[in-house]
Amino acid sequence: MAETDVLRVLLCAGVLGMYCYCLITAVRMLYARVTGSRGPAAVPAADADRRSDLRLFLILLAVVVLSRMLQYLIGHVMAYGLDLSGFGLDSMQRLWVRSDAPHYLGIADYGYRTVGDPRFHIVFFPFYPILVHAVSALTGHTFAASLVVSNLALTGACFYLYKLALMDSGATGARRTVKYLLLFPAAFFLGAGFSESLFIFLAAASMYYARRDRLALAACLGMAAAFTRMLGVLLVIPVVFEACENSGAFDALRKKGFKKALGLLFPRAAWALLVPAGTFAYLLVNKAVTGDWFRFLVYQREHWYQQFGLFFLNAGTIYDQFAMGDWEAIAFLWIPELVCIVLSLALMVRTFKTQRVSYAFFSLAYFLVAIAPTWLLSAPRYIMAMVPLYFMLREVTIKRWADALLTAVFGAAQLYMMWGFVNGMYIY
Repeated sequence: MAETDVLRVLLCAGVLGMYCYCLITAVRMLYARVTGSRGPAAVPAADADRRSDLRLFLILLAVVVLSRMLQYLIGHVMAYGLDLSGFGLDSMQRLWVRSDAPHYLGIADYGYRTVGDPRFHIVFFPFYPILVHAVSALTGHTFAASLVVSNLALTGACFYLYKLALMDSGATGARRTVKYLLLFPAAFFLGAGFSESLFIFLAAASMYYARRDRLALAACLGMAAAFTRMLGVLLVIPVVFEACENSGAFDALRKKGFKKALGLLFPRAAWALLVPAGTFAYLLVNKAVTGDWFRFLVYQREHWYQQFGLFFLNAGTIYDQFAMGDWEAIAFLWIPELVCIVLSLALMVRTFKTQRVSYAFFSLAYFLVAIAPTWLLSAPRYIMAMVPLYFMLREVTIKRWADALLTAVFGAAQLYMMWGFVNGMYIY
């Protein structure tokens, strides 16, 4: 067997092994919770008053606006040099409407179409372009509307990440959680015409209200997330698990049996059935536009070369691309993809034992589906939207030196990837 084949097998085996370790850990955590050897999840602290929440939101809005303006300015300098005389909405549009952004903005302008290349855009979920279209009625400019929607959604994502983190750590840990979202190497996508910021906002808000036992609201937000991205349907998992915690079903299962636990759980967990309604609405759009409920799968396979695969074999497929000798693709696409997959799994291995059961199972399902596409081109962008990732990053950076090191690494990696993006490299 050639040396490269051995390395490929070792890589696939290592990725699968780390995932299996996390799966076993999560199952043991659940078993311990049901049997009582793991205590109940901590009761969240009392919610802040509206004035405090408004103050927090306004602070985060200022942070988001200032950081994204810095992003746009740095991107302009990276592409055009230090002459800022041409900086404006038009120059920003030339730099940031790349990758999937033209498809989202095209849907916002014209809706789904059935002829020509735009017919393939049915694979992009509707909620983000619907919001952009609505805001464009106020701005008169679709790209400007996409910036408004993305930055407001990013502010909402930071707000609910902070509130979630505050339930399990102090304000310092919550600030660190938000920092790593804004510094993540692919976070420049969050301020452009992509749906990730909206998805993270809806997912984090759904998890937050599930923990606060407001399951109807949590499920409605999960439904909106499932109308934004396919992975949103996985929010069924935290809604059901938090319903188990809030209803006392775990304790009843141990003490009073399955029937009693089911009686406590069902009235709450039934709300989770709303979440897949967002996916169903997207399928209904497919039917209305193309006459086929599952036309997006045909286009994914025939036009986008995507099918559902095995994530650990996909890691090997990415490794195979190194032999092609396209150094630009290797430097800006394949290495970041492989590093992101391996390090995110390593982070899960390091932190899973102390994660909430709902976060652990959601992360496992999310990673499995997000890394499944057989022609994976956007692993950093997909993994960035895995909400519990930021609680894991907070946990491994409690020590100051670790926080400083990861902050520097993330900042440098984001500048590197952003330079590639605005200069037309292979970054999707």
